[in-house]
Amino acid sequence: MLKDLDLIEGETIAIDSFKIFAQNSIRKNFTQKKIDRHLDYIDKKVAEYEAQLDESDAEDKAMLKEKIQLKLNRRKKYEELNKALKDSGESQISLTDKDARALMLTNNISGIGFNIQAAADAKNKLLIHSHIGGTTDKRELATVALEVQELLGKETFNTLSDAGYSTGDQFSLCKDSGICTYSSPMPSTSPYDNCLPIQ
Repeated sequence: MLKDLDLIEGETIAIDSFKIFAQNSIRKNFTQKKIDRHLDYIDKKVAEYEAQLDESDAEDKAMLKEKIQLKLNRRKKYEELNKALKDSGESQISLTDKDARALMLTNNISGIGFNIQAAADAKNKLLIHSHIGGTTDKRELATVALEVQELLGKETFNTLSDAGYSTGDQFSLCKDSGICTYSSPMPSTSPYDNCLPIQ
């Protein structure tokens, strides 16, 4: 519709991302490291309680056995999470909102949410594409650009993006598809930076 109304031209596409929070709290998001830390803590507490059993009277023994059982029940929960994480092939798992991921937000504060990738046409600054991306922008430039290329049916166009998208493999994928990328350089520059528009 936007093409039919001549509201987009498809010559230059700006690509950027924004983050939105999910309903999932940080406490209900788990990585392998976090699960391992919980399992290690439980094992240490169980060993500590078991060491106290020999020196305790009957009443304390009953209380310690109850604590041990509670910890072992909790351990089963983390073992199930561990299996679910490994089966998923992902680096993290969220319990409330399954698709939400831990993201690095302002001032390196981690939050649980979504990294939305968006593309806008330069002519009238209209949004022409969006999708939920990975936790960072590093591997998103080619994904967004190629989807826009298919959507617009264009053989060639330019993209504008910030330094978060500046990775050589992404520039290469775009160049191979006829897309010219203009991006803020990272400290290590790519041979595809500052390319001229393809004729």
